[in-house]
Amino acid sequence: MATTAGTVVTDVLRQVRDEGANGHSRIFTLEVISHAQRTINAITRVVTRTQTLTLQPRQLFYSISLIFTDYIQAIAVKHLNQSLHRTSLKGLRNSNPDWPRRFGSVPSFFVPVGINQLIIFPAPATGGNVDVTYVQDTGVIAGENIAMALPDHGITLIKDLAAATLFMRQRDFQQAQALVESLKQRLGRFRDE
Repeated sequence: MATTAGTVVTDVLRQVRDEGANGHSRIFTLEVISHAQRTINAITRVVTRTQTLTLQPRQLFYSISLIFTDYIQAIAVKHLNQSLHRTSLKGLRNSNPDWPRRFGSVPSFFVPVGINQLIIFPAPATGGNVDVTYVQDTGVIAGENIAMALPDHGITLIKDLAAATLFMRQRDFQQAQALVESLKQRLGRFRDE
């Protein structure tokens, strides 16, 4: 059974020695947990979603966050069940200096640009569709009876990030720093993925 937000709120308040919710209200703690869940999911890429993006003829850039409102970052793109290669703008430029003016029949590369742009290259001359798999924004947790979006193994990371935030709020910087250092080590393996 999934962990509920209320259980996480209680655990975090216990961790920061405020079980009575006198220094941090349960509503405020739930909001901090909600942001912590979004942050941990963005790093670990646990909650994902796949949707179809309709390609426009001769268009390279797509404001992806306007099309998919719960978009955080593209992980994979497929065209006709063929995976497109992920690259960077520098890699795209090095492999093909005139890439902004090239069009083709089948896209081969995708480039996430910033937080809300996606390049599909070469731009199909006739349009088409691609399936974009992306990290999904878990959104705001609406109440304590709502199940957490991340699986149970990610809950500890959420609790520690939320507790570090509350420790900073109560000016207990040594406890906050210890939790942040621990999180840094545990999340280090996700940095290079």
